[in-house]
Amino acid sequence: MKNISDISSTILDQVTKKNRIQRIIVCILGCLIIAIAYNTFLVPNNLVTGGVGGLAIIVSKFTGINPVIFIDIVSALLIIVSFLLIGRTKTFHSVFGFAAYAILASLTEPLTDIIKVNLDSYLFTVIIFSIISGLGSGLVYKSGFNTGGMDSLIQISQKYIPVSTTKLSNIFNLIIIVIGAVIFGIPKTIYAIIYLKIVNLVSDKIMLGTSNRKICFIETTKTKDIESYIKDDLELGFTIIKTTNNYLIMCVVPTDRFYTFKHDLLKIDNNCFITTNDCYTVEGGSVNPLIDLTDL
Repeated sequence: MKNISDISSTILDQVTKKNRIQRIIVCILGCLIIAIAYNTFLVPNNLVTGGVGGLAIIVSKFTGINPVIFIDIVSALLIIVSFLLIGRTKTFHSVFGFAAYAILASLTEPLTDIIKVNLDSYLFTVIIFSIISGLGSGLVYKSGFNTGGMDSLIQISQKYIPVSTTKLSNIFNLIIIVIGAVIFGIPKTIYAIIYLKIVNLVSDKIMLGTSNRKICFIETTKTKDIESYIKDDLELGFTIIKTTNNYLIMCVVPTDRFYTFKHDLLKIDNNCFITTNDCYTVEGGSVNPLIDLTDL
């Protein structure tokens, strides 16, 4: 009998084979965008935004080591450790992304001296380049790969520390950003934080898309009335879920109709309980059969 780790590896292998060529192309494009933004803006301006790239800028300040070379060495070491500790399958995503980024960062490094960014507003420049870098990061992660470095360190850490990816990322980045603040000053650090926040925001939008629907869970004693309203008035599909004490109606509502939808539900049953969240992908479906959660 296979254990959970074996099953997870099998599933991951199947996922990574799907649309591999397209995903590789998207990953390379994303790495190219990130490399250009790093070499033409972050390095010349000493903006420490966390990660191995930020650490490379700090080390370069004191040792003169080329930031790109430092990134390559550290990322390669982390990938070797990752391969030994967490296995081939999970490390593959870092290996390819790292190789693509390392090559493209080296190829675009001469752009540091060729392209001189001189805009009147430094803040505007930060915003523009953070959007560009966020686009690149989003493409890389959406393709299922990563650029190694901090991602590899987080994967290794999670093997021994039961902390979420987000928390570990925030901890590592905060340490590097604080060091950057001590060396390059508070103003640079403020711009770096703005840059990092926008990169994360744009990256999330690229990966998840823009939510134009809401998924709603409705607990009510007037199940039939609300069913009729959703099906006949809104012409939407729904799923009935049987819970321990009542019924739960799950449905997806277009965002522009949500507030009218919520208002009408409260008119039908003023005591109904509504839980809502953003919904990014919906495919198929209409009126689905009852799901009994009490048997689970």
